[in-house]
Amino acid sequence: MPHTSPTRRAATLAALLFAFALPALPQTPPPPHPQPHTQQPAPQQQHLHLSQWFAAHQNQPLAEQQKALAAEPGFSQLPQDQQQRIQHRLVDLNSMQPDQRQRYIVHAEAFHRLTPDQREQVHGAFQQLNQLPEDQRRAVSRSFRSLRQLPPTQRQQAMDSPAVAAQLNEQQRATLHHLMNVEHLLPPPEPPRPHTAPLQPAPPPSR
Repeated sequence: MPHTSPTRRAATLAALLFAFALPALPQTPPPPHPQPHTQQPAPQQQHLHLSQWFAAHQNQPLAEQQKALAAEPGFSQLPQDQQQRIQHRLVDLNSMQPDQRQRYIVHAEAFHRLTPDQREQVHGAFQQLNQLPEDQRRAVSRSFRSLRQLPPTQRQQAMDSPAVAAQLNEQQRATLHHLMNVEHLLPPPEPPRPHTAPLQPAPPPSR
């Protein structure tokens, strides 16, 4: 039967709740202590799915969910400030519309499946985005969503187009390039919304 240490289980749940918001929490279970002259198989890691946890508790009032989260094995072993931030993230999750919450959960679980280096790359790109002023952040986010709707072979041409240069300043374009460098690590984009069109690559110069 798969075995997961309490600290690993709590840290995994924390990392899922914090995807795209904070780096994944460390997941270092205590090392096994095999008996002398006895070779024991390494314990299998049991992945904790945020979707399964939330499905099991979504019909509970928020206060009951918070109690259930606090009762997760190993949760009390996490630093106090991390416990508080995880509880706040659960509040945010409950305040989302169902489709928005489902997208968050899908993205969170996809993020957690990345390697530590990949998670750091994604986190760095979104951290750079979040450091922009709100109006610039929205403009970059719109361009990023539009670029993701294009075939991969057309994206670089679209990023270098006069349309993007006119819409975004140098810092915004650098952020957009950073996001596109990690785009392949993200879940597939949502279908385009009605009445919106993706960015188009610049036409070839006339002869």
